[in-house]
Amino acid sequence: ATQALQVATQDALAARDEATQAHAHAQTILDSVAEGLVLLRPDGGLQPARSAALSTLVPSASTASKIWEALAIHDPQCAEQIELGWDQLSAGWLPLVVSLDQLPRKLRGDGIALDLEWKPAGEGDDVLLVATDVTDKLAADQDRAEHEELLTLLGRLAKDRVAVLDFLAEAKRIVAAVGSRDCSPEQERRWIHTLKGNT
Repeated sequence: ATQALQVATQDALAARDEATQAHAHAQTILDSVAEGLVLLRPDGGLQPARSAALSTLVPSASTASKIWEALAIHDPQCAEQIELGWDQLSAGWLPLVVSLDQLPRKLRGDGIALDLEWKPAGEGDDVLLVATDVTDKLAADQDRAEHEELLTLLGRLAKDRVAVLDFLAEAKRIVAAVGSRDCSPEQERRWIHTLKGNT
């Protein structure tokens, strides 16, 4: 019996060591991805399993008890929508996938832009949140759009310099008039409409 107990103890210790090593490997994987990953309980609480990137993207995730509390620092309106959506999810009126599909997909604010992806996780009602930082991509897209706008203006200037200069003078006059507030709201709307139409 003593020998059987020793074998069982050795097997249990080996299993524990394997589990510890598997956990360490899983954490290494989590810490190696650029996305913020976190497992959420059915009540919106944050599980301990999360990627290192989450701490960088959402520093308050380490102290918040609910995901919407963690995100509220960056985008209060998005966080409120998540909390309301989570109430619906918790009620169980709709299938989990449908409820998750209704949660916000974008968080914008506080100098950061995140795309949010909500996925069912495992057999229960846990949810995996994948937060991808798109701040640099959006800034690059904005720069590219401004560059294209400038190229369009320069192209028009090369084709018809007088028309572009007339447009700029008219736009400057309209902006000054609207900025002075020396007009009725109806006139202001007409000027803004004219300015939009001329662009």
